Amino acid sequence: MATTPPYPPIPQPAGNLDQVLIVNTAPTTSCGAKELIFSEKQLQELPQQTFRTKHTWAVEAQEFTGPLLADVLKLICPSAQDIYLRSLDQYSVIVNFQAVEKYQAIVALRINGKPLTIREKGPLWLMINTDAYNVPTRSLDSMFVWQLYYIRVLTSD
Repeated sequence: MATTPPYPPIPQPAGNLDQVLIVNTAPTTSCGAKELIFSEKQLQELPQQTFRTKHTWAVEAQEFTGPLLADVLKLICPSAQDIYLRSLDQYSVIVNFQAVEKYQAIVALRINGKPLTIREKGPLWLMINTDAYNVPTRSLDSMFVWQLYYIRVLTSD
């Protein structure tokens, strides 16, 4: 099992739109040690996906928009396997990306057409269209990281 990697400090000030997502790779991956820091604008320039879905934290279905997590990872390590996700509130989880790639997770920037704010679980929220894939209730909740700011690729092919 992978150990929890060190994580960078929260970008200051928190919510700085010039640095909303840090993505790096462990030096032991086949991709080597790399780091990309994304601004909100850079994430918006990637192809955007939009879907409406229900989730644990809302009564009604909500609309989410953002790039595919796979598109973000392709820019740094196309063969990513295990990834570590960390939020501004210091929640973290290790996810086998290849196991969940079929669900086409997005790095949501918008909810119901409006930018996500820190108060509303933003500026980034990893989200899956649970309705489209008939995901059992709460089965993937641990990977729906809100206030996402850091991704580290731990292993790759």
